[in-house]
Amino acid sequence: MVRLLFIDLDGTLVHRTDEVSPRTIKALTRAREAGCTVVICTGRSRFEVEPVASQWAGHGYAITNNGAVISEWDTGKVIHKVAIPRATVKKAAHLAHEHGFSLLCIGADEASAPQRVFTDRKFPLPQTFLEEHSHRLTHVSDLREGIDHDLVTLCIFGGNGETEMVYNRWLDELGHMVSVFHAPFSRLDTWCSYVTPAEANKAIAAQKVAEMLNVSRENTLAIGDHLNDLELLLWSGIGVAMGDGHSLAKAKADHVTGTFEEDGAAEAIEKFVLAHSETPVRP
Repeated sequence: MVRLLFIDLDGTLVHRTDEVSPRTIKALTRAREAGCTVVICTGRSRFEVEPVASQWAGHGYAITNNGAVISEWDTGKVIHKVAIPRATVKKAAHLAHEHGFSLLCIGADEASAPQRVFTDRKFPLPQTFLEEHSHRLTHVSDLREGIDHDLVTLCIFGGNGETEMVYNRWLDELGHMVSVFHAPFSRLDTWCSYVTPAEANKAIAAQKVAEMLNVSRENTLAIGDHLNDLELLLWSGIGVAMGDGHSLAKAKADHVTGTFEEDGAAEAIEKFVLAHSETPVRP
């Protein structure tokens, strides 16, 4: 029986808006009523999880910033966090500046100001980001010394080619110290390259949540769509990839569900949680 559901956000629960489909809301609600705890797993911060999680009732947990932070989505209580060293922040900012990007830095001081994003003023930010997030920005002159939060995500937004160049520089020069990702960000109609702590990923955080709640891995289900979900899909008792997800995620998963438009997440919850399927899991 599945007692813990780890579910990705962008491309799995939501796409271009933060609206969860009625079928998926119904499936999540029924799963909770059946005794399954829902854990949202995302590269976003908890502040960006709240409008999604509030669409169905109940207490739950969030693994955010690709595993760097574990918190309660409804109370904001931070249970665990892993920060990026400030020397790494300085180096990442320098490499971004060389390609004409200002670094966006997201902290983990969820209690006082979970919405804050720190940046310098060296280069313009994408208009799509400003339209949605300008109220969150705090400008500092020194990203290493001028921020009083533990930083858990560093990112840039822009065109595919330009952000990929920064991704490659980060990967070459920082890859042994941090985790680096490059992916489309459909909600802002842009691309994103971002850095999270090397000691954190969704699978490591999921293991911590499972131990905290005394749930064995065999009683867990994970649903995701992209490369940052790979470790989670491989760790979980049942790993499910979205039908329109990354080819590698689909190749490594135990099961491929429907696409986002086909309510693939709801389909997986109905099959593996609500129907109490006898589908075998990895030993």
